Amino acid sequence: MYIHMSKETALQSNITKKMLAASLKKLMSEKPLHALTVKEITEKCGMHRQTFYYHFEDVHDLVRWMYEEEAFDLLMRSEEVLCWQDKILQLFGYISANREMCVCTLNSLSRETLKDFFTADLERIVRDVVLAYGRDLPSSEGYVEYLTHFYTAAFAGIVESWILGEIDLSPEMIVAYMEQTIADQLNGAVMRYEKGGGAEQTEKKNIEDW
Repeated sequence: MYIHMSKETALQSNITKKMLAASLKKLMSEKPLHALTVKEITEKCGMHRQTFYYHFEDVHDLVRWMYEEEAFDLLMRSEEVLCWQDKILQLFGYISANREMCVCTLNSLSRETLKDFFTADLERIVRDVVLAYGRDLPSSEGYVEYLTHFYTAAFAGIVESWILGEIDLSPEMIVAYMEQTIADQLNGAVMRYEKGGGAEQTEKKNIEDW
């Protein structure tokens, strides 16, 4: 059943959710996510358990909402940035400011929620970069989608390793390596296409020969 919510009620609901999320953030810097309880979260911000369950099913539902909200805020801020390198540095900046929370999430059952958060942001950026560097490639939506998925998955793995402290590189150096990797690969792809050696041409030739 659809229940109409007034603007005032919706605003208050959003404020309540943000207070619960802020409480969760603080607690995630103190203990693992699996050890946190609804009681601890609500007591931290002076609310009742019933208030929590009015808005969320469980702690992981709150985690999902929190990252969805932060992803939207990050997207709005990135729209104001023209340089793709700065957009990725903005993502690293968010992670740095919330590192304890991110590490806590990656070490919990909600790890996919965080991965979806920064993967979605990376995918938007990577697609634009692929289109920019691959502008001399023949128009091929399939190849663009493949490259976008390939680089997004690779860079998401790099970001995850950086969060966990497995990579000892500055965000600036990681972004520089990202740019170098994409530029080198796509420049090589342009050369292959100019020589008629692209994957699609090879597939077409194989079909004709068959």
